Amino acid sequence: MRFIVDAQLPRRLARRLPARGHDALHTLDLARGNRTPDLAIIELACRNDRIVVTKDADFVNSHSVRPLFHPGLIQSQGESHEMAVS
Repeated sequence: MRFIVDAQLPRRLARRLPARGHDALHTLDLARGNRTPDLAIIELACRNDRIVVTKDADFVNSHSVRPLFHPGLIQSQGESHEMAVS
């Protein structure tokens, strides 16, 4: 699986996923870093077949306003920034 981890979640999450066989990057890895607009992240996910991982409830609204096809959106709602991926 391929992921893009949004700004509200720690970079270490994106760093741990490759150890489990996944491709991941964090918004800090992008040219605009954590200031990358939600729409740009969604478009990147579409172009690169990535699942967006975010804690941002507004991100869901951004996706709803301009629904583009991409592999998925995972919204974290808890305080824990750990994610179990198999």
